[in-house]
Amino acid sequence: MEIADINLNEATLVDVRTEAEYASDHLNRAINIPLADIIYQIDEFERMKKPIILYCHSGVRSGEAVEILKLQGIEGVYNGGAIDNLKKILS
Repeated sequence: MEIADINLNEATLVDVRTEAEYASDHLNRAINIPLADIIYQIDEFERMKKPIILYCHSGVRSGEAVEILKLQGIEGVYNGGAIDNLKKILS
């Protein structure tokens, strides 16, 4: 499934940037779980409403986060890419 096929208004949005980046700008409804903390939050991801869309500044960190989560058995996670691209899709 591609991002274009997902109803982003019904997805859980996770910003994997640092707390400072999140504080400066983030998508409405997004929660902040920095990439460095992903591995410690597996239980939280298991409880999240699917699909889960992860994003960051460019898509690199969110891609890494998706791979970590998939290796931990979390399904329904997708790389949303860059925050600016998601802003355009959601507007």
